[in-house]
Amino acid sequence: MHACQAGEGFCVDGRLVIQCRRKDAIRIGKHVQINSRFLSNLVGLSNPAVLCCYDEGRIEIGDHTGISSAIISSRTKIVIGRHVNIGGNARIFDHDFHSMKAPDRRDGQTDRLNCKSAPVIIGDDVFIGTNSIILKGVRIGDRSVIGAGAVVSIRDIPADSIVVGNPARIINVEQ
Repeated sequence: MHACQAGEGFCVDGRLVIQCRRKDAIRIGKHVQINSRFLSNLVGLSNPAVLCCYDEGRIEIGDHTGISSAIISSRTKIVIGRHVNIGGNARIFDHDFHSMKAPDRRDGQTDRLNCKSAPVIIGDDVFIGTNSIILKGVRIGDRSVIGAGAVVSIRDIPADSIVVGNPARIINVEQ
């Protein structure tokens, strides 16, 4: 937890994996609950929760947010709003992990330097369904719902949207 600032009422059920080299790269709000073991959420959790910051990456998690065994990995910035529910085994990545160019991937340093990254911003009161994947550069508006198993690369999701599928598409915007 040396890389984290956590607010009062922060609670972890199970093992939380944190990988970060910079102090205060991860900020966790008040009354955040992270479920990180099979029996803490019977949706079928398959791994512990992971918060990982590479290079200059930062992760901010808002007050009263719940996370179930998600993997959150940042090279730039991931901001998760308040009262967000992140379902079991969800993945949130603000980077590609590897270069999209095959010759770059042959050399570890070149691969890392040419890995694309863009911030992920998740608004307040968002629900992200189990096994969803949120990719780099995505901005999710307040009160939106991301359906189970969605693979989201849509850059700008308006508030009150419902998003489903692989690839994800907006199917409904509540009025």
